[in-house]
Amino acid sequence: MDTDGDGGSGSQLKRFEKKLRQIQRLIASEAAGRELNAEERTKVDSLATLQAQLSILRAPSTPAVGTPAAASGSATSAAFTRPAACAASAFTDAAQALNDVKEPVRRAFTRTSAEAVGRQMAQERAAFEQQRQAAQQRALEAEREMCGLLRTPLESWDEQAIWQLAMCEFAVFRIDDETSTPKQLQLAFREACEEARHPGEVPRLRGSLQIDALRDALADSELLRLELQQQLDRFKRLYSSLFSGFGRFRRVTSQPGESLLGLMRRTHLESLQWRPPGRTLAEQVAIISKVGGKYTAEWREDTYLQRHADTGVTVSLRGVVGMNMGFKRRLKRVPNAHTPATEHFTTVRLHDYQAHHIQRSKSLTNTFVKERCLLQWDEVPPPAVPLTHAPPRPLSHLNLRTVPTR
Repeated sequence: MDTDGDGGSGSQLKRFEKKLRQIQRLIASEAAGRELNAEERTKVDSLATLQAQLSILRAPSTPAVGTPAAASGSATSAAFTRPAACAASAFTDAAQALNDVKEPVRRAFTRTSAEAVGRQMAQERAAFEQQRQAAQQRALEAEREMCGLLRTPLESWDEQAIWQLAMCEFAVFRIDDETSTPKQLQLAFREACEEARHPGEVPRLRGSLQIDALRDALADSELLRLELQQQLDRFKRLYSSLFSGFGRFRRVTSQPGESLLGLMRRTHLESLQWRPPGRTLAEQVAIISKVGGKYTAEWREDTYLQRHADTGVTVSLRGVVGMNMGFKRRLKRVPNAHTPATEHFTTVRLHDYQAHHIQRSKSLTNTFVKERCLLQWDEVPPPAVPLTHAPPRPLSHLNLRTVPTR
């Protein structure tokens, strides 16, 4: 028998072995002639289910050959096999199909029809047993599959293992909630996850729309609840050990009755208090030259003035780029992520072309927009003295009119 933690040792295996010994004693007492009551008969009838659960607990925890985790040799994003809620939905459907198998009804018979009715009832009984065994086998296989997912969460769900376990724990807490719809459960779980981590970093929670099926499966199977509790305790210890001594944390421990999401939320909120609100000093002194992949108008204007006006002469394209690189070299205390991007010399040339075109366009537009004061040739009186010797006179006596140029 496998006795390590992943092979089903501890309280789970001991509890199911104890139930098996009790059933074996009941079978022995029935063979000795003692009549069993209804509760004892139910225990004896559950022998096949108990043996199947024991085989699950005693099975090795390594993934089988041919599964994505075994084929890849390492846990990758492609190792995500199946969400826990989907496996739980298959288990609940199989369990419901098993409950829907109805036992044949006893029929009344007379002395003449006793043999025919007995033969017919025996056939119906045999068909019922065959159908019940097939449904029970499907339910056991579905339960075995889900238990295998819970036993090896990293091989089953890769980096989303902690979220899938948190979803299972959330479903356990909602076992008594029969009024919430699947969509309401999904939104409530998503909201709890966004409180435990940055909302933009919460991944797609696969299977969260079937939390109700996950709740029903965990409510019906004690084996699944025990396996889930064991994995949750293990991940809480691992999470606490990883964050102990991290940043300003000293020793992180899980409080009694605290859920996995509650532990994540507590550490998340405490770590948010480490830095003051607002931008850091590096972000405040950062120089922004590009927004949305394009150089800002202010940065382009400064580069234009630096080339044509700051030095007194027009600097070459490569010269102005070298000046920008020299300025950037002086920013030694600014992190690389906050240093400005500088243009290539061809970009500077293109910006010069654009500025020249804009200036020409504005000058041409202004010649048509501005109004001119024109003097008609036939309204000018002849001068009494040559204009070269006449003093300047005001033009108030002339009939001037404003004519806009089209």
